[in-house]
Amino acid sequence: MDDEAPITMTATCRTPACPVEGQAFTAAFYANSEPPTYRGICMRCGQEITDIVPTDATAEWIRSVQATGDSDGMCGIATDTPAGTFSPFLAEGLADGV
Repeated sequence: MDDEAPITMTATCRTPACPVEGQAFTAAFYANSEPPTYRGICMRCGQEITDIVPTDATAEWIRSVQATGDSDGMCGIATDTPAGTFSPFLAEGLADGV
């Protein structure tokens, strides 16, 4: 993945009380060899940014596609669900827009 060009993505920090919580920023992201494929750190609060999406419909889509409800690791609302494990709680949250 070293020779790949960066992908323009939109990242939004969702950390409660962060000075930029909920504000979207556009930046260049390079693919990582291990999931999550694209990663970001909020430079204001220092926390990992988990809300990273392509900037438009023509952008390259994230390669680490998961089944609905599969956890991407013990973070966010899935603090006790290991990566790759199906969680009805996560699936319901996705359906409800949480």
